[in-house]
Amino acid sequence: MNRKERRQNKHLDKIKRVKKKSDFSKSDQLIQDAQVCIDNGEIEEAKSLLIQSKEISPLRCEPYHILALLAYSEGRLVEAGDLILEATTRNEDDSIIHANCGAIMNLLGRSQEAEAACRHAIDLDSLNA
Repeated sequence: MNRKERRQNKHLDKIKRVKKKSDFSKSDQLIQDAQVCIDNGEIEEAKSLLIQSKEISPLRCEPYHILALLAYSEGRLVEAGDLILEATTRNEDDSIIHANCGAIMNLLGRSQEAEAACRHAIDLDSLNA
């Protein structure tokens, strides 16, 4: 690889890093806007914003977690279970997500998954019992 190719590759890497950073901040803004919508009772608008956030930053756990809580509050337990599992795979270190996962799995009758999620939540934060 010659010098020109190395410079081009370095430039492309820099563009990719900037794009990822801007996607992350756009996703943050969508999540914040969704939270405002939830606070104002505009649940459908919040869902739309969270889905957009998911599409922009598919590795973020927050949109999945919030959508799971919304599905739970609307009585759609199976969907809530699927979404909360997606959230846990994206963040192994958030005890709240894992505690919520344990609760939802318990409601779904999936006791082994519920126990594992709750144990993990307690391991992460022993005060989260």
